[in-house]
Formats: sequence, C-alpha cells, structure tokens
Amino acid sequence: MRFILSLVGAMLALFLSLPAAVFASGPLPPPQRSVLSPKLDGSLAALAGVTAQAVDPAGQRAAAEALGVWAGPDALRVIVEANVLPAAALPPGAVLEASIPGLYQVRVPKDQLLALTELPLVQAVRPPLPHHADVVTEGAFPAGMYTWNAWGWKGAGVKVAIVDQGFKGWQDLVSRGELPAVSIANFRQDGQFETGSHGAAVSEIVYDMAPEAQIYLLAFSTEVELANAVSYARNQGVRVIVESISWFNTGPGDGTGVIADIVRSATQNGILWVNSAGNQAQMHYRGMFNGNGNDLHDFAPGVETNSVFASSGSLVCGYLNWDSWPATADDYDLYLYRNGSPVARSTGQQTGSQPPTEALCYTAPAAGTYDFVIQRYAGRARTLQLFTTQTLDYRTPAGSIVQPADAAESLSVGAVFWQEPYYSEPFTSQGPTTDGRTKPDLVAYDGVSTATYGPSDGRPWTAGGDGFFGTSAAAPHVGGAAAVLMGRYPTWSLSAVRNFLSAGAVVLGGSPPNNTFGWGRLFLPFEAPTPTPTPSATPTPTATPTRSPTPTPTRTPTRTPTRTPTRTPTATPVPPTTTPTSTSTPTSTATPAAAWLAIQPDSLRVAPAAAQAVTVRWGNQPAVGDLRLELAGPVNWTGDGKVRTQPLMAAAGSYADLIVSEAGSPQPGSPFTLTVSSQAATAIQTGQIGQGLYLPLLLSQ
Repeated sequence: MRFILSLVGAMLALFLSLPAAVFASGPLPPPQRSVLSPKLDGSLAALAGVTAQAVDPAGQRAAAEALGVWAGPDALRVIVEANVLPAAALPPGAVLEASIPGLYQVRVPKDQLLALTELPLVQAVRPPLPHHADVVTEGAFPAGMYTWNAWGWKGAGVKVAIVDQGFKGWQDLVSRGELPAVSIANFRQDGQFETGSHGAAVSEIVYDMAPEAQIYLLAFSTEVELANAVSYARNQGVRVIVESISWFNTGPGDGTGVIADIVRSATQNGILWVNSAGNQAQMHYRGMFNGNGNDLHDFAPGVETNSVFASSGSLVCGYLNWDSWPATADDYDLYLYRNGSPVARSTGQQTGSQPPTEALCYTAPAAGTYDFVIQRYAGRARTLQLFTTQTLDYRTPAGSIVQPADAAESLSVGAVFWQEPYYSEPFTSQGPTTDGRTKPDLVAYDGVSTATYGPSDGRPWTAGGDGFFGTSAAAPHVGGAAAVLMGRYPTWSLSAVRNFLSAGAVVLGGSPPNNTFGWGRLFLPFEAPTPTPTPSATPTPTATPTRSPTPTPTRTPTRTPTRTPTRTPTATPVPPTTTPTSTSTPTSTATPAAAWLAIQPDSLRVAPAAAQAVTVRWGNQPAVGDLRLELAGPVNWTGDGKVRTQPLMAAAGSYADLIVSEAGSPQPGSPFTLTVSSQAATAIQTGQIGQGLYLPLLLSQ
C-alpha cells in the first residue's frame, strides 16, 4: 500500500478538482463482450490470452502479479472452487499447491486454463481474492505505553503473529535490534518470504509496543495460504494476530465471507484479531445503478466514467461488487478506458451461480487520466461498490471499510497522524458496514518512524511527510498494546481486553462509537500494582486500590458484538486490578499517616512534535472529593483544556494523561506549571517547552 499512498499523495491537488467530464466525442461506445466458460473469471481470460479482446500485453506481468495469479511467463496461480478435486484429475502440467475445504490452489499452464474449467468437478476458476498491504514508533508515547513498560509490563509470555505478504529485511532488523529473535513460517507456495518489506515494518511497531512478546512472522499470498497460516498460529498458542492487509470482493461488507470466516475461526480459538481498517476513503464509490436510458452506469448525471490519475508504470486496479450475494444472475462488467477506448476489462459471466464481483488490474504505459466504466450486461439495477488503487473523481468515504475489518470479531483500526492525533487521516476507511454496524473500533498512530521505511520528519501525509503512513501502521500499535494487556492480565477474556481498550480510548469526533474514530484514539490508562509506593522507604500496607479512572470522560464500555462466542462464553466486564494480598505487616516503620501526592516524571517537557505523558500517584487520601489537575502556561491537556478533575475513588491509586503544547508552536524554553491538589495534599511540578522534534526514548535506530 506504500506505493499507493505515495501515488495518491502526489495527486493531492486532485482532491479539490472538479470531476472529469465525459469524453468530448459524446457517449461511450458500448463495450463488446466475449463469451467464454461461465466457470472462468473474466480477468483470467484476458491474462491467459484466451480471448480476442485481451488487454494490451504491455505490463501484463505486473497486472498478473497485482491480481495474485503470476506463476511465471507460461502459468497462472488460480483458486478452484470444488467440493473435491483430486490432483490426478488436473489437466497436464497443472499442480495442486495447497487446499482448504472447498478451495484448491492450483498452478496451471495458461494453455490448460480452459481445460481446467471443463472438469465436471470444478465449479469456478478465479484469481485469489484481491488484497493488498495498507502501508522505535512515536505512537508508543501518546498510547501510554512507556508507563506500562517502565513498570515491567512488556507483553512477556504472549505470542503475537504478524500475517503479511512479505518480510524483506527481517534478518537485518534482528541483527540491529529492531526486532527480537523471531519465529518464521512461510506458507507462500511460490517460496517468496521476502516479497516486499511491509510486514517487517508492521512487526517493528509491534515490538516497540510490546518488547517482550514472542513474535511470529507468517507469510502468505492467497486466502488458502492465509487459512493455513492461521491454523499454524493457533497450534503455536498465538494470542494476537495482526493483519495490515485489505481484502476486496470477499463478501458483501457485512462481516461475512471466506476471509471473515478465517477471522471467526481464530476468535473461536481465543485469538484476538487486529486488522487495519483500510486506506480507501478516497478510493471508494458506492451508488445505485443508473443507466439513464442505456446500460452504462452514470456516476453523476450524464457522466459515464469515474476517472483516476495514474503515473507512468503504475498499476491501476479496480474491484467491483454489487448487492446480490452470494450468487447472482444480475450481470455487470468492469472496464478501464483510456482516451475513449477500453484498455482493460473484467467480463465474467453471472448466470445464477457466480458471485457478484469483477476485478481488473492494468499497468499504465503513460501518465494521465484513466476512466472506470461499469456496464450492466443483464439483470436488475443493483447497488454498486467500486474500490480502486487511485483517488476517484466520484468517491464515497462512508462505507469504505475493507474486509475483514468489517467483521464483528475483527478489532479494526483507523489512522491518525501521531503529531496531530485529533483528526482522521483523509484516506482512512470509514464505516458503517453494509448491515449498519459502526466501524472502525479504534484509531491509532501513523506517519511514525521505522527502520524499514525511515524516520518521521514530523510532517503529515497531506504535506508529503516521511514515515510509515496508513492504517497498516495503526493496527500494530493496537496489537502490541493488546499483548501488553494480556501479559499483565493473562486470564482476561478477549471481550475484557477489547472492553479495556475501548474504555481507555481518547474520545474523538463526537459521541463514541462513531464511523470515523470508533471508540477513539488508542490510550492505555495505567493501573499501578499494589502495595502503592509511598515517599518513605517502607511500603504502605493499604488495601488494594480499585481501578483508577481513565483519562477520558467516564463511560461504561459496551460489549463488542461478536457473531460467534469466544472461548469465554459470556462477556466479561473490565476486571479491576488483581493484586496479591499482603501476608505480613512491616514492623520496622509505622504506616505513614499523612496524605501524599506525587507527579512523575520529575522533569516535564512538551513540544509541538511530542506530548508529555504524566502519571499522578497518591496515598492515604480520604476517598471523597476530586483530584484537580491544573496547567498554567502555553500547554493543555490532550483534547484541550487546562483543568482535569477526577473522582478519588480510593485512598491510594494513580492517574495518567498527556500534556500537549498550545497551537501556534510556543517558544522553546517557555515555562509551564502543573498543580495537582486534593482535599488533603498538593503537589507542583514545573516544565518547559522543548524543541520541535523532542522525542524522548522513542528510537533506537
């Protein structure tokens, strides 16, 4: 997805441009369709050269690779749908590479593709389901992880698997200390474990968030290989799976389909699935078919094209589906035009037993405008949904959530820029799902530094900033945070982990959950273990404190809806801190009677590029009234405002929050003050504004 983001970034000026007009020569000429086997996907026909209307041969390898079917110059890697498919029944030269029930991954010579469709056992022959990547981290700081890590909670004992298409450079990252010693398994039948470095960058972020978790790197390229990778992860005792991959045309967008089924299977076996929400907000269109007197869809009155700009050599892909799942006789085709003529097409037949999908990819031979065209070949008007790899003239951000992020069991993560984490990235996919559920579940940080993609320069994506951008970067922040939670609370159910993450999130965009930010921005409010430390050398044998309040307005977390119960059959409310009861009372010193407050760290520093995490601890307080935290100077609490009040629910406890600089970049060296007071005690800590890129403890590159 990194190449997609950089391409879209270069075209930002188009965001505000007027939609392209129809061709000056008038309405488009009706496309002509070839009639082939109804079992054969239309995009395969073109790539195999079995139709007289095959696409321009230039760039066919890149297009085949983008569709996931490249298996050499004379062969294709395809998915065969069949109840049973013995290897001995395959045509000459074809090889059965892998399978799961109902799906068979086959490497077939191009000249045997039609022979494969003619086998009586075969129901359909298609490409692998389309998917692509959604391309130490600054995100660990605003997420509150340094306090957790400082107290020793680093994900120890928790296994986290990153499933991705490739992990190029992983060995170098291990040698440099950017990754720990990792376990690897390659499920790609082409043997390519290091195809692209996207998975390596995702893994870096998980490690930064949970530095003592055991990390697995699992490579795949098709849905069959993904299912086998997840089965392996389950057998290894993995607790968290992070997938920063967008899938298309796998289902109607309501959390069903083959990829969502893989997610559900993982969840049923006690695995938390964390998925990127997708980067499709500007590359998604949704609308009811309107032919306006013919069979070509009008994206706007009188406009039969939806245009994108592509640079020379770039891939232009389109994924079309319509609301007639799981099989349909409503038949639509997808075309890509250039200067009034089709250059790529997907014209699979829908005769009642095929899914409502079409997909194409094309390598642009020259920079310029390319136009998507949708034709109704037969059937009723349907709601159309088009995903692309470039920004569309006519786009629909709402409902652009990808698969399997649409699944109820998937903890789906959108993106906010780490330096300005109050606004959704313009590309991050939004809900709702097609069945009306709110997505994503959370947002987390992108534009961050990794050894793989280089350091952040503190500039946002809209300004051409450097760093790891996209929901691909956001998802592993949440996956790592979940591992830290599981390490501290190993008996928690998946519902309890999700509830804690939702309840602690910093609310953004109005009442949560909403279809832009979900429950809000990732933040883990810290709960210190007891006995609570006091200023004296002797620990205070006080009762175990209840859970300290979160830094966001108090709300009762709602149980995350699940289609299938997890290993724990009932929802578990967020448990209070579980602390062993003291078995003896110190005799050397009496318990201090005076109420006390303490502020950590001892030195506060805030800059435009870095918030300051603050933890306030207290002991021997009367459990009445409020704790007041007041700032003076050119700083605010995250979410705005200079005053925080939190109810004192116990005699001892802690509270964590973030201090940010005021807008306008205050002068470095400017002082500020934090005053914390209760009915019985007061504590004051001073600080100053630091330089613009002050990032304490963030990177070890």
